[in-house]
Amino acid sequence: MRPATDVLIVANEKAGGSGEVEVARVAAEIGRGARVEVATTCDQAELDAALDALAGRTLAVVGGDGSLHTVVRRLWDRGELTATDLALVPLGTGNDFARTVGIPLDAAEAAAALAGYQPGRLDLVIDSDQGVVVNVAHAGVGADAAERAAALKGRLGPAAYPIGAVAAAVGADGWAARLEVDGAPYDVDGGRVLMVAVCNGRTIGGGTVLCEHADPADGLLDVVVVTATDPGARLGFGNDLRKGTHLDRGDVCHVRGQQLSIVSEPIGYNADGELGDPVDSKTFRIEPGAWTLRRPA
Repeated sequence: MRPATDVLIVANEKAGGSGEVEVARVAAEIGRGARVEVATTCDQAELDAALDALAGRTLAVVGGDGSLHTVVRRLWDRGELTATDLALVPLGTGNDFARTVGIPLDAAEAAAALAGYQPGRLDLVIDSDQGVVVNVAHAGVGADAAERAAALKGRLGPAAYPIGAVAAAVGADGWAARLEVDGAPYDVDGGRVLMVAVCNGRTIGGGTVLCEHADPADGLLDVVVVTATDPGARLGFGNDLRKGTHLDRGDVCHVRGQQLSIVSEPIGYNADGELGDPVDSKTFRIEPGAWTLRRPA
């Protein structure tokens, strides 16, 4: 694969933090060692037009997890993901996938280092509705926590998500659910879950560690199942999530596999930071080495 000497920057004008000044600064930094073009998109038609003009260049996504998700999803739908040379310069509010793959969170630093990054194959999570998950999808209180945390991020930063989780957990007694991992039933203690998370990356909500063991290049899903449904257990889980010790709890389990199926009562759902409609059934599978991202060696 050629060095990143020709770069098309794609920035979503709706994404938080990726204003014109910041994008111009990133473009100037990358332009020190590469020929650069900037495409600012606001809808799928404009994104498609940018992708149509890619012509083998490195595609640098300037934005956060939502922007990366949008570009990866569109490339997947177009059948072009495997062959596209992608880069990421974080300009979002969470930047969780950048944290997992070791890309600096300072946009100027990440842009300056891009020329030295090496392309590496990464996994992608595909759901039964042909949606994609780049970082993390979670159902249950995690989705509610993300919604509550959105209003707190400006004041609390990385602490917003654990606090949102505690607030969401206060009134939630869980959801009846059945799980299967790689086609085998997975025993859900008490038959109710507070949260089920499918992890390709390690953190959510701007740095809250959900699954420290997740590796987006190992060909496996990392599934975190939380059955802390009693009032005291719910609050304890939120506190332990804040401290990063939640995987040590008896009512939190971590399992790996290549496919997860969940059937439940209608339950809130969030993928890569975007709140979706409640779901009552969903299957996730891993697509090993589905895409390429330039990142530190």
